[in-house]
Amino acid sequence: NDVLTALPMDKPLSVGLARGVEIAARLAIEMDGSGAAWLAMLAAVERDHVHGSWKRPVLLALPRSEKALAQFLGLEAVLLENHGRRLSEIIRLMIAVESEGIKSVVARHGLTIVLPAAVGDMTILMGPNWMWLVTWMVARAKLLPPEVIPDAAKVFLGWLMATNAHSQCAAINARIVQLLFDWLTLLEEALTPRMYKNMSDVPPPLNVPHPKAVRDDIRLTFVMFCNLNSGLAKSYLAGHDPNEMQHHDLQDLLRAPGNLVKAAPTEFTNFMLGALIEKPDEDDFYGGSRHRYAAIGLHGHLFSPASPGQGPFLELLETDAAEGLRLVRGLVENATEIRRSQYAEARESFPRISIPFPDGTKSFEGDYSIYYWPRSGPSVVVMSALMALEAWAHRQVEGGRPFNEILHDVLGPDGSSLAFLAIAVDLALSHWKLARDSAWPLVATPELLQFDDQRFKRDITGVDRMLAFETERDGLPMKRAELDAKPSRRKRLSDTIGDYVFRAPPDQLTALREALEQARNEINQKPSDSDDSIEGLRAVANRALRMTSAEHWPLVRIRTQSGEEVEVRQFERDPEETKKIEAEAARIEASTRHHTTRSKIQAALFDKAKSTPKIVADGIQWAKEQQAKTSETAASDEEGEDRNFSAKQDGRAIVMAAALAVRDYENADRTVVIDWAMNVLDAASFENQK
Repeated sequence: NDVLTALPMDKPLSVGLARGVEIAARLAIEMDGSGAAWLAMLAAVERDHVHGSWKRPVLLALPRSEKALAQFLGLEAVLLENHGRRLSEIIRLMIAVESEGIKSVVARHGLTIVLPAAVGDMTILMGPNWMWLVTWMVARAKLLPPEVIPDAAKVFLGWLMATNAHSQCAAINARIVQLLFDWLTLLEEALTPRMYKNMSDVPPPLNVPHPKAVRDDIRLTFVMFCNLNSGLAKSYLAGHDPNEMQHHDLQDLLRAPGNLVKAAPTEFTNFMLGALIEKPDEDDFYGGSRHRYAAIGLHGHLFSPASPGQGPFLELLETDAAEGLRLVRGLVENATEIRRSQYAEARESFPRISIPFPDGTKSFEGDYSIYYWPRSGPSVVVMSALMALEAWAHRQVEGGRPFNEILHDVLGPDGSSLAFLAIAVDLALSHWKLARDSAWPLVATPELLQFDDQRFKRDITGVDRMLAFETERDGLPMKRAELDAKPSRRKRLSDTIGDYVFRAPPDQLTALREALEQARNEINQKPSDSDDSIEGLRAVANRALRMTSAEHWPLVRIRTQSGEEVEVRQFERDPEETKKIEAEAARIEASTRHHTTRSKIQAALFDKAKSTPKIVADGIQWAKEQQAKTSETAASDEEGEDRNFSAKQDGRAIVMAAALAVRDYENADRTVVIDWAMNVLDAASFENQK
């Protein structure tokens, strides 16, 4: 110490001398078990006017000593005095020199892990010197002053990140999680707003600096490693009512639940249902908010954009299938109930589809909008939950589970939402070879075939993919594109009927035909005034039944993309239906031509560069044809307000065609055409002056 005090200590300590000071301090610890020699060195470097760099190697000598644990125990009074100032200094020095940022660890090992924003700035403890410090802190945790909690929590986070996978550290890690839980409880209690009648009831201040930030850090560490002491995860979730938590605290937990999903799946499911399902508002007399947000409340945006990997749904399904299914069903059935209430308000019965499974008919409730929820739902929460269910089911099939078991796990009990039936169809179409023996009851349901034909049209045109404006974040366990690549997006349920005709066992085809015939007969007994003659339910039922007969599948020769001619079976529609389709196609073509001509007339009038002799001549002919028709005939393919709007647009286009003729028509009969055009323009002017 005499040598040390004789040195000029008012300037920064050099690197070489720092190493010598640390060795001297470690020798002092080794030679004097009482710690007096080390304390004397510490006193020498803590004097006034001594540069702070001289103190660091002396402090670092303690955790780096071979007798560190014994010295921590013997010197704990010195370390913990003055609110644990010296212990905090040792911890900060150790973190600075014996830890490494997780980003640099990932980069150093050449890993391609996408780190969440919440863990990007965390550090991992490096080297063996941490063992004795952590062991002592855990053993004497009750003695640690509250002021040390922030630094101690950082040590425990780094320690757990480095050792959580080591079985030999299981016992001490479980105790560390217990400490974190106790501190978290203490801080949350202190941060909870309370009212006291008497000042004497007010508890003393906790003296933890920046308590909210410290609480947030400890909570993040706890949820990350609560699987090391799962009983505490259950206690934490059971002790928190999401309806009583502060808004941002609840959102933080929903956004980053960590390992709560794995450690306490039942309690986590209860918590999620309580947090995401909006309770009825007694002041919201008309229930408007529940209708607008599908009763999901204010936290649904946390799961945007909708994705199978968004939120905890897929992880929960893979951790505990029963609880995962309970969570998905709870959210979907809640949204379905909102839709059911809308039907009740309109005094209409809620649609129901019944599937004739061999072991008992199952009914599913909802309309087409509900059937389409897995693609475009009432909220991103419901969509993400349904996408996660589909992703989980695909993985289950690919993992070798019997398809029929997975099918009924997805479908759920009788009376479930129709949205689950859509997932079942996706699953069957994507794994048809495995699904065929179990899926024929789905094919035997005309109502489902009709809904799925509409779903197929949207899938094949990519409407919903084009409407997906937000980009899914990196690091999700599965993205929407993986589901969009499944075969179900390019198939429809009715396409599978031919497979039963030519490849399935005869008893399956017989069962399918009988079920379709019964369904067709029941549908024919219902009113069909507004039923579409091509895509209506009656037409779908008749077509599906016709498809079960091999005689309606003649052999035809087609040319493949490679140019090779092959012979295949092709379904032959009923001649009457073919005529209706051709008539409808002709009507659509005529309507398209009608609107195209109208648009060309307008474009040519307002931009002379777009005007050509052909457009002018076609416009004149079109305008004369419209004049020859009555207003009712001119828009016979329109209805209601659309009819009136189309008739008005036609009238404007006739006037524009007349103006275009006056300006641009140059043929030999120009005089006759101009007379016609002037009459039209005069009539329009007179009509405008009324």
